Amino acid sequence: MYIALENYKHNKNQSLPTGAFKNGYIDDQDQFGGWKFGFKTFDENGCGVISLYNFLVSQNRTPDLASLILLCELMNADLGLGYLGLNPISNELMSCVSNLVAASLLIIGPLLHIYSPTIAEQITNLLISFELEQATEWWQELLINASIPIQYAAILVAVNAAIPIVILAVNFVTEFYPEHLCGIPDILRVLGYQSLDITYLSYDSSNSGRIAFGYFIITFFNKVPNFLDYTTLSAHTIFIKREIQNELLMTTYNNSSNNKTNFYSFYTDEYSTRSSQFISGVTIKG
Repeated sequence: MYIALENYKHNKNQSLPTGAFKNGYIDDQDQFGGWKFGFKTFDENGCGVISLYNFLVSQNRTPDLASLILLCELMNADLGLGYLGLNPISNELMSCVSNLVAASLLIIGPLLHIYSPTIAEQITNLLISFELEQATEWWQELLINASIPIQYAAILVAVNAAIPIVILAVNFVTEFYPEHLCGIPDILRVLGYQSLDITYLSYDSSNSGRIAFGYFIITFFNKVPNFLDYTTLSAHTIFIKREIQNELLMTTYNNSSNNKTNFYSFYTDEYSTRSSQFISGVTIKG
């Protein structure tokens, strides 16, 4: 709560960058570098809050951006303290995820305890190998090799002591954090919008659900994620509205693609990657 209030005081003193707006909607997140959300600046993680802001504008409301950021933080929707942006998934689904993880840990936890000595030995060997790899001079390698028995014993004791603490920490985080984590659907309900469908976790369900709805908030990977290259593992959230004059046409802001007739085209030109890039979506009646 302290960080949320400090961020609110800071953001209230910031001016809205007029060049970042188009037709009243925020269209350029990069101009909000002076604003804060969680522990990061708004230009880096503000897309989720911006999608909420733009939806409220579409409803002829005049949202206060600093207050909207504060609401998201107080509802514990700043995923990973803001490092991962705004959580797109509802509290109901996060609770389901939490229960699944907790059930998995009931099985994995005892196995970790059984195999912890082996795991500790493997970690110790890796650390010593890494130390040897960092040695640039012959004499450094000689000293490391000479002290390996002492180092091995000391590191092994430390790692063995750390493993139970890590297991307890993982248990605490997986049981407590997801259950108290709100998301975009929860914030919309607090703002007075009950006529929405719960977060979809697949492109096909979200695409079929949009038929009876006029507004959508979707989250997607900017690129198909390659887990060996963490630079590709970025996500983006946008608000989309169906045009009244032409129901086939949809418009968004704060995105490289602004007007499309195909739902997936807002985030990929490749039809074959539409599902692997989609993370979640919310549909709102209107």
